[in-house]
This record gives sequence, C-alpha cells and structure tokens, in this order.
Amino acid sequence: MTKAEFAGQFVSGHFGDMNTYKTRLVQISDYIYDKCLKSQGSATAAAIAALEDPTNLDVYIVTTGGALNTGGDEITTATGDIVAYNATTGLWFFIHDLA
Repeated sequence: MTKAEFAGQFVSGHFGDMNTYKTRLVQISDYIYDKCLKSQGSATAAAIAALEDPTNLDVYIVTTGGALNTGGDEITTATGDIVAYNATTGLWFFIHDLA
C-alpha cells in the first residue's frame, strides 16, 4: 500500500457528521496500534521468554542475554539486543542484533 492509498483509507469521501469523523479517527488509531512497534522497556531474556501473553509487536531491550523461542526457532540474545514479538507466528525476532 502506498502512502497515498493509506491516506485515502481515512480521508477519502464525504465525512458527513461528527460521528462519521470520530469513526474514521478510531480506524486510524486501531490501524496504527496494530501495525506499529510498542516499546515495553527493558528486561532479561528469561523474563521476556516467561511472558504469558505478549502483544503483537511488543519491543524489549534485552538487559541480560539468553534464549528466546524454542527448538529450531530459538534465537540467542545478548545484552543490548532489541527484540519484538510477532503474534502471528508466536515468535520473538531481532530488530537489532549486536552479534
């Protein structure tokens, strides 16, 4: 989707009344929340791995390295790595890998 197509999702057409305008703003808010990274601060790899219900695109800075994910999907983090969660796959991935 291009930038113009994205904008068209929210500003095209006649808005009508204030309720329609508010509905469009909620759509924008939902879209941005669902598609943008969400910083959750910093934590150890063990604490990140122990999270029971991470949200899609939660981002953590690793304070003490360790393993995330399991089996063939395991990644080994180091202090200072930045990881995010993909709720579709249920896996953590590197945004920034110091290795």
